[in-house]
Amino acid sequence: MATNGPINTGFYMIRSNNKTIALFDKLYAKKDKFMKEQDVLQNLIREGEFRNLGLKVRRISAKMADLTAVIHDWNRFMSGNANEMSSSDLSSLPILTENVVPTNQHLELIDVSSDKNIPDVVLDHENLEGLLAPIDDITEVLPHVDVAEESVVVEPLDEAPVAEEVQEPAQEVVAEELQEIVYKDDLELVLAGASTENKTVIITVVNKAYVEGDKPMLDLFLDGFWHGKGTRELVNHLLIVAMDQTSYERCKFLHLHCYKLETDGVDFGGEKVFMSEDFIKMMWRRTLFLGDVLKRGYNFIFTDTDVLWLRNPFPNLYSNQSIDLQISTDKFNGSQWSEENPINTGFYMIKSNIKTITLLDAWYAGRHNATGWKEQDVLIKLMKDGMFKQLSLSVRFLDTLYFSGFCDDSKDVNVVATVHANCCRSISAKLADLTAVLHDWRRIKNAPANRTLTSGWTQHVNCWDSWKN
Repeated sequence: MATNGPINTGFYMIRSNNKTIALFDKLYAKKDKFMKEQDVLQNLIREGEFRNLGLKVRRISAKMADLTAVIHDWNRFMSGNANEMSSSDLSSLPILTENVVPTNQHLELIDVSSDKNIPDVVLDHENLEGLLAPIDDITEVLPHVDVAEESVVVEPLDEAPVAEEVQEPAQEVVAEELQEIVYKDDLELVLAGASTENKTVIITVVNKAYVEGDKPMLDLFLDGFWHGKGTRELVNHLLIVAMDQTSYERCKFLHLHCYKLETDGVDFGGEKVFMSEDFIKMMWRRTLFLGDVLKRGYNFIFTDTDVLWLRNPFPNLYSNQSIDLQISTDKFNGSQWSEENPINTGFYMIKSNIKTITLLDAWYAGRHNATGWKEQDVLIKLMKDGMFKQLSLSVRFLDTLYFSGFCDDSKDVNVVATVHANCCRSISAKLADLTAVLHDWRRIKNAPANRTLTSGWTQHVNCWDSWKN
């Protein structure tokens, strides 16, 4: 693409992929209060950023409104009224005679029926030169405007009937094909399939260690939904993100919503012991993925697989759009708005908006200065450094009375929604103690209605002992 012509960001078509996402990140990073975004983008072109990113870019040679007027006249001409039309009847005459279309080129349209013909970015530009001579005969102009039948969809105007051959069903098919090409990759399809009406998804991440064995963690996790109150239907909105082929195949066998996460050749299959190097790598890959989900416009509840859902948690999660993030705590300090609460990233609900997307980007970027830190530690540091306030994030810290864990058991089994096997080091210890919790829950749930229930949780002995090894 030539770099010397001015562009116009008032109209452009762009595909969603890693290259264009990187372009927008660079564009926003270069923002300047003295320059409009169009000028910043122009500078990026001159500096070679488009070439560096490997972007395929094409400039548009005419505005859509102009093209519509030309095709409107062409339809009138083809409908059999050519002999009755003079140059004064052309709605496109001012366009065709006022420095818009060069005399030596036709309008260049995109054929959306083929993926290879669609660039990453199609930009409007403002340096078109060349005048058409005054038009005396419609037949001298309109036959030279080449319009592929599958290149553009035109809404016919009421006052100008369109010939039947222009209104072909193939046009709608082409539009659908374009949408498929641009938007619906594998992740988008599985997110759309799992989401609620307000685009909210429940997400958990598993690997081989969580799906193998006599009673693997994933099976116990799903048992919680089966035995919980008001939780069975929530599985319809659960997305299992698999870190390896074994866990992906297990997920598909269970007929769940499944997505295999690309891991760039890193083996995330075996057990990753808490705070080991591979454990930390896996947590960061998870964070990057969740940021991508937000950028696609989906809200989500992230839940570790070692969280038992005993009740539907949504009634205890504010649906108020003003709350950006609701996150669990290891020990609740009594104030749901206090940043002094020790957060736990094993369970949280987050809304998709520019503030939360910026937070996830900063969170992931923080890994460079946090050698040996897990992702939760970096988020805590961002909070302590004031990023929540800088972004004007509304953050609610969840009470362990409702969202409990092994660090701080709920004191009321009548209201507890989730139980997290936090403060525990190994999968085997988590499995043993969560199994005991599920047994306790089934006993509590099946107790007579007139019986007063107390805490009654079995002690988490296996998790306590896991720190001794």
